[in-house]
Amino acid sequence: MAALGRVRSPDRAVLAVALAESTATTGEIPQVRWRHVDLAAGTVALPGASPVRARTGILGPWGRGVLTRVRNETSPEPDDFVVSRRGDYADPHCAQAAIANLLAKLLRAAGLVGSDVRPTSIRLWAGRHVLDARGIEAAAAALGVTGLDATLRSLQRPRSTK
Repeated sequence: MAALGRVRSPDRAVLAVALAESTATTGEIPQVRWRHVDLAAGTVALPGASPVRARTGILGPWGRGVLTRVRNETSPEPDDFVVSRRGDYADPHCAQAAIANLLAKLLRAAGLVGSDVRPTSIRLWAGRHVLDARGIEAAAAALGVTGLDATLRSLQRPRSTK
């Protein structure tokens, strides 16, 4: 919460984290529109972004609450983007970079820095929870990847250096 006071767009940062928590990539987050979000089911249709396949992301209780609050306060149109505003980015690569930068600033402001903490860490944290609860195939599906070995490598907890 304290970190939100240190980023320029706290509302956008919270929405980006909520979508990343559903396993969305930084390339997918700027593509998600309100019509893709099903708050009753607690899901979000993730469009895919190379090399990740399109899939249904599961919103956590916190992310579902955030999206519900924002939707109720702003009454967005179904075609409105969840995180970015219409016309924010002419190029999808710029949109992805902006989301990655926003998440990186939020992580730094929260004191979560280091070579093993990156914007994708939020998505991988969610994937790790799926791995622990339902196994490698479910984690690969949740993350939208086909390679089980690569999925397992990306989700392994870092070894302690102590």
